[in-house]
Amino acid sequence: MQRLTQTKFLIHSDFVITADRGDIVTSSLRNQGLREHIANTFMTAVRQMCDHAQLRFQWMRFLPQAAGCHTSDKLWNEVVHLIKRQALSAQIMVPPLESQPRRTITEVKQFPKTPSFLDQHGDPLFEDLDPESPVYLSRSYQDTDLDILRNHGLGLFTIQDMIDRVKADLPRTFSKMKYNDLDFDWHSRTARLLKYLALLPPSFEPSCSQQLRSLQLIPLGDWMWVSSSEGKIYLPTTSEGVKIPPGLGYPTVRLKAAEHPDRRDLFLALGVMVAKAEEIRLSILESYKKPKNLQRTGNSVALLQFLYLTQPKDMELGSDYTMVVVEALNGKSPAFLAPSKVDVYLSDDANEYGPIKLGLKVNFLAEHFLKDPPVKSGESTATAEAAWKSWLHKSIGVRERLRLVSLDGSKISDEVLYVAEHLPERFLGLLHHLWPYEGEKVQASRDLCHQLEALPVLCEGGEKCVLPVTILPTPQLKLLAHRQYLRLDEDLRFLKLPVTLADGNISEWTFLKNLNVTIDDDLEFYMDMLESIADGSVGRKLNPIPQSRILHLYKAMHEKFIASASPEKDREYIRFSFRAIPAIYVPGNQEGDGDDDICCWATPEDCLLDAPADLLHRYPVDTLYYQVFRDLPVAAGDLGAVKLLFRDTLGIPTLSWRDYVEELRFLRDEKCSDFDLIEAQYKRLRDTRLDAEETKELR
Repeated sequence: MQRLTQTKFLIHSDFVITADRGDIVTSSLRNQGLREHIANTFMTAVRQMCDHAQLRFQWMRFLPQAAGCHTSDKLWNEVVHLIKRQALSAQIMVPPLESQPRRTITEVKQFPKTPSFLDQHGDPLFEDLDPESPVYLSRSYQDTDLDILRNHGLGLFTIQDMIDRVKADLPRTFSKMKYNDLDFDWHSRTARLLKYLALLPPSFEPSCSQQLRSLQLIPLGDWMWVSSSEGKIYLPTTSEGVKIPPGLGYPTVRLKAAEHPDRRDLFLALGVMVAKAEEIRLSILESYKKPKNLQRTGNSVALLQFLYLTQPKDMELGSDYTMVVVEALNGKSPAFLAPSKVDVYLSDDANEYGPIKLGLKVNFLAEHFLKDPPVKSGESTATAEAAWKSWLHKSIGVRERLRLVSLDGSKISDEVLYVAEHLPERFLGLLHHLWPYEGEKVQASRDLCHQLEALPVLCEGGEKCVLPVTILPTPQLKLLAHRQYLRLDEDLRFLKLPVTLADGNISEWTFLKNLNVTIDDDLEFYMDMLESIADGSVGRKLNPIPQSRILHLYKAMHEKFIASASPEKDREYIRFSFRAIPAIYVPGNQEGDGDDDICCWATPEDCLLDAPADLLHRYPVDTLYYQVFRDLPVAAGDLGAVKLLFRDTLGIPTLSWRDYVEELRFLRDEKCSDFDLIEAQYKRLRDTRLDAEETKELR
């Protein structure tokens, strides 16, 4: 069988052969009938090999070639053609996925070696057009085996095939081009392929470049994808290397995409342009004349950073920047404000009483203004941060310090009010910090003073009180209070300051006197001590010896009043204070062991002078004082001074016959059964000298 020596498979059949058994009779009808069976049998074998894990990708190696037979041998040439014809219609080609249906040779294509359409794993860069009718082949095929099928109907991937698949990928929900940013190698291969296609001369592929320019292959900074045919598109940095801010009418390529060298080359091949810094500066300055348009950009930080980084050295500091607006946060949402018209505060975390340390929700320069300060060539990070802050303050007008008074001067600023309410432990420090700058404004306005005076402030004991009832904790006042008058468990409303006062810093805090804080040992200070003693002794039995301090305190108040430069004003203050709180000490019965041995405190309306000790409807205070303190080392002058304070300053009346009448009525109403006490009152009333009118009134 010499004519079968080039065949890659054996054929076993009953052929009609010549008499010398050296050849097949080609004219035999039987032999001619076997041709179709040979082709059928071969294709049956191919289908069986397609079920084999390895042979399914290698069966074409057994295909007979017309070159393996005598060209004049129609019998065997026909066998080759029959096999080829049956192979064309047989579903014997394996697609990439096992789940996909087998394909015929004419339904699939082989990828060219140049330009490459494959990724680093040998898979196509883009998905097939129709997964149900795949054109791609499994990557298990070898190119040398697929080359055999090129003569059996296997086509080669064309440039148009590639463009069609790029075009089909772009509108997909999970487009590989749009959502594959993390795969650097994939984008390198894709960019090199598309750049190759974009630069093909029109004489080679007339519509290739035009088709690519019409595809949305360019990612913008706002996450939109556009084609270069839609208008001018720019790289994200100028020719000087400074990033172009968005929102200026310069569509720019997404920065990450432009930083990829192969993608950058592709964008330039597609017609993307490079802008100059001066052109962008002019656009930014023009945009500030249209604040509504500027606010829609949402990127005032980038605008300012560009102006800062590209500012000419010979430009006058701050010029052309009066209309600049910055993005600020007010605790709710971003706002675009002009620092020349609305307060915007610099976020300086080194300032103990700045917005950052206090955590204020105010018009506060957006955090990203200072988070990553722009760095000029040759600057260190620390130097760049200081230079950036200085430029914002001097050129743009961002404030370095909080306001004490609002911008319109009508009220205490919202920032200060916030600290007073939510950070009371920081309020006095903030007030001390701001007073040198705006204290004169407050002093010149009684309304502003009242607003500050009405704010509760923190005292040393943790209590919160308004400023006019508090005391500056100077060493002198604290020593006077606790050494001469108060016990350890009795406190005054000393302000809780962020520092300890000493001779060297007291003067820094005397400004609080303008807000009616007690800073000296005046009448207010003694009245505060008296109130503290009264609050701590209600319902208690007090040893009379320590309570002589109360007499000393009354005497000190009397002496302060006598030396007063404005006695009428001070008398009114003392009377008002003693009416507002019970501040007259009434000692209990020191010899008893019942309720009457507990001291109490009374107002002037509840007291009488020169009255008998057993009077019940009012307190005979001077008599009780004499009984309690007569055996103690209390000078008679002290009791005399106290009586003068009670009588002349407080206006406590002395005993009259009418008080005996009131006492008897009181005993009657109380159903008193102490007849000796009742009789004593009648005798005192009888012994009182009355004139005619008084006698008539008594009857």
